[in-house]
Formats: sequence, C-alpha cells, structure tokens
Amino acid sequence: MARASSVLTHSQALEIIAKQSNFSNYHELTRVAKYAPLEPRLLMAAFGDSDFADVIHNYYDTYTDGPYAAFEMAVEHELSGEIASTNADGFTVEDLTVTETHYDENKGILNLKVSFLYQGEQLPDHAYSGSEFEVDANISLLWRDEKWIFIDEDFEIINVVSDTEQAEYYDAEDI
Repeated sequence: MARASSVLTHSQALEIIAKQSNFSNYHELTRVAKYAPLEPRLLMAAFGDSDFADVIHNYYDTYTDGPYAAFEMAVEHELSGEIASTNADGFTVEDLTVTETHYDENKGILNLKVSFLYQGEQLPDHAYSGSEFEVDANISLLWRDEKWIFIDEDFEIINVVSDTEQAEYYDAEDI
C-alpha cells in the first residue's frame, strides 16, 4: 500500500509540471498554451529556455556539445575566403545578436536570423587589409533528445561587409 501512494497519477504529474513552470495550475498552462503557444513559461517548460534568442548559446556536457560551437565552425568554413583576403588570424564571433526567431512546431526546427562581428587579430609586420566583418546569417536548430542541434546544411550567410568596405576605413582626403 505504501508503494501505491508514492506513485504519481498522470494529473498529479501535470500539476507538478505546471507549478514548476510558474503556472498556478495545469488548467492555466493549457489555456495559455492554446492562446500564446510561445509564451516564455511554456518555452521554459518545454525547452529549458524562456527565450528562443538564448538557445544558440546552450552548452550541454561540454563547450563543444551545443549549437554555438557548431555555429562557430560553420562561420569559419563559410567565411574562409574572406578571412584569406585579410592579414589577420584568430577570428572569433563577437556581439552575436538574434534579430528574429521563428519556431516550426511541426518539424521541431527553430530558425534564427542573427547579426554579429567576426573579428580577427592583425598579423604583425603585415599590411592592414581588414580584420573585421559585419555578418548577417540564418541559422536553423533542431530540437531532439532534449537538445538543440545546429543544422549545418541550413546555415546561410546573407550579408558580409568588411571593415575595409566601410567609409570610416578611408581618410576623408581619399573620399
């Protein structure tokens, strides 16, 4: 008899999930889900994050086990030609900003539009030929097995501007 009382019923489990997600009860959770399926408390309950813009930064067991590390590798691969045109190395993603999110609930895919700086360090004793790129890109992440997975084949750079293409790069006399 003691064993039977320690087992949760389905409705008790749903109430616990609702309360852990900051809903007053399961009924409130279902009403919110019906009218605002991307409400932050629901996102927290389902994905462990209250804002889709944050999931690109998720790490799981290690730094390399998460979408951000895969994103960095994809950026390096896609911008390798632009990197080669500079006299800089050690490029890193800086100031990553998610500008738009869209979640396809049928496929479990989160699409992010992002902008960021891709910055490198100028090589000593080399002529300056740029060391920074302003980048806009599209990222897709797949939700599987309680993790966000970077979809490499859907990654797309939609705009790249080198610091040498900026008006500030040139002296006012040269313009």
